[in-house]
Formats: sequence, C-alpha cells, structure tokens
Amino acid sequence: MTEYVNQASFDQFLVADIDGLPYLHEYSYEAEVPVRCDEAFDLWMKHVWLADQFSLENEGQGGGREGSIRRMGGGLVRETLVQVGCPDNQRIASAQYTILILPLPFHDYKGFIQFIPQGDNSTLVKWSGKLAPKRWDYNWFGGRFCWPVLLLFRTVVGDFLNKFTRKVSHLTENKKQHISLRTNALIKLSKILPQVAGPRNPEVFPDLDFSADSYLANRWKIEQSVASANIVKIGTKVNKEVWQFDVSAQTVNAFYYPSLNRNVIPAAILQPPFLYHGRPNLVITGL
Repeated sequence: MTEYVNQASFDQFLVADIDGLPYLHEYSYEAEVPVRCDEAFDLWMKHVWLADQFSLENEGQGGGREGSIRRMGGGLVRETLVQVGCPDNQRIASAQYTILILPLPFHDYKGFIQFIPQGDNSTLVKWSGKLAPKRWDYNWFGGRFCWPVLLLFRTVVGDFLNKFTRKVSHLTENKKQHISLRTNALIKLSKILPQVAGPRNPEVFPDLDFSADSYLANRWKIEQSVASANIVKIGTKVNKEVWQFDVSAQTVNAFYYPSLNRNVIPAAILQPPFLYHGRPNLVITGL
C-alpha cells in the first residue's frame, strides 16, 4: 500500500533540504501492533503525543490535533504537529511534526509517523526522522556535531515506539480478557434460577395471589407456601441447581449446617472477581 490520506505531508517529508542545508542524518523504526489503523492512530495520539510528561500549549484542530503544540521542561522543549492524515483504515494515515525549540546543535528536525493498514486488526507503525545540521557545523565540520543529536533522537524515538507497542499489546490483551470474563459471567448467570416470585414467574409461589388486596393475608399465604414447599421436599433428592440455604449467592464462606449435619461451601457465583497486586490487569481467578 502506497496511497496516503495526506499525500502532501509525505511529499513534504521527502524534501531533502531546508534553508539551503541538507538533511544529512535520517533514521527509521517500525513495529506492528494488533489493532486497526484508526485505533493505532488514536492510541499514538493519546499515549505518545499527549503523554503525561508533556503539556499542550495549543490544542490543535480536529481529531488529529493538527497544529497542536506540546511542551516539556517549562518550554525548554516545544514540538508541533505540522500536518496530519487522519485514518480511514484503507490508506496510510500519518502525522508529521517538527521541533520548535530544543537547545541542541541542529538547524531543523522533522519526524514522520506512518500508520499502514496490514489487514484486519493489524497496523504497521513506521516512525522516521530527519536532521539538518547548523550552518557552521555543515560548512566547517561536515555536520559532525549533529551526530550526538541524532543518537539522542534515535534513542528517544525508539524508546517511545517500544513503550507504545507494549501499551497497545497490553490494552489488546485486556480487551480479550474483558470478552472472556463477560462470556464466563453470562454462562454462570444463566445457571442461576429465579428465587423471587412475581407476575413474570408465578410458578415460584403458584398458590399466591398478587392482587395485594390484603397485605397480611398475602404474608400468611407466603408463609404457608414456603412451609408447603419445604414439606414436599422431605425425603426427596437434593436438587443442587436450586439454593438450599438462607445464604446469599455472593457469600463466600464455609460453615457447619447442624440440621443437615454437613459442611456447607456456597457456590459464590455472583462473587466479584479477585484482582491481585502484581498480576497483569484482569487476571481473574475463579472464572
């Protein structure tokens, strides 16, 4: 795929010089992330461009925040998004930025991030950068003083991309666990039998009148209905699909039940998930 959402931005990045000075140094990193192009773009914007160590001086325009300016160190570092090609999941989305202020020996820097769709739920993120030396450095030293700056930029960008890749993988895994958790929870909820009588399930108390003409009469009927149901159960096999004890479903405990002469361990099918410190997020036990 070679078609860009913002072709002009890519063409501008390919320009080989600025103010009569060539971009002598260039680098590129790439990594594949398991999300769609639009998701990768939004996550990069949130976790890289809007990272915690930066503050926005200018919000920019649209979802791509074109024209936004971020700063760090009280304004010691200032960067701006020059051009953005917001994703459509068909063409290559992009974000081009440049450094406005950074007290290091270079004349100009421009970075270009490409979000290249690789099919369903896969995007190749390619992060490139170009560096032009100071005029005195280029004329007298051939741009050698730019090498330490290039090394710094390569290290920082590589670290940003590695952290971004891990973050996306982590969020994707959490999303899968969310789906698995929901599926298991729905399966367990489907096993719960209704224990509250009402107009939609009168079979729980079939001889109870829900007209509520007499509250006391209905209360008495409830007691009679419960007693009758318990009498019928005498001598019958226990149905383990039905709650047998006056214990709420979410209770987690083990106790001795004297009248039945047995130890009771409730199923706890409504118990909230346990989250352990140090484990990955949403590592659920008991499901």
